[in-house]
Amino acid sequence: MENLESWLLEQSGGIGTYIEFQRKCSELQRTDDQHSALYVLLNAAAARFVSFYDGMPLPVDLAQASITVLRQLVASGQSALAGSDADQLAFLNQLALVDLTAAPVQQ
Repeated sequence: MENLESWLLEQSGGIGTYIEFQRKCSELQRTDDQHSALYVLLNAAAARFVSFYDGMPLPVDLAQASITVLRQLVASGQSALAGSDADQLAFLNQLALVDLTAAPVQQ
């Protein structure tokens, strides 16, 4: 998870970032079976974003806001993994509802 977080901090937030993020989450799902639900849900959030913007231009403001939200989610996931089972479940439920296409644009 730490490698995913570090990698994400270096990314610009274009569609390619989300596609690669999905690939990385899929790999982590296979290798870190104790936290596979986390990676499945992170992958799904990125997949919804990619699907929504497939073939469309990605506005810069939205790209910046969305990558910020994704970075925060990964950081929160890292913290949740260290928490209680209840904390982990609460985070997974929150993550299941995330819509990166509706990320608030920061002014």
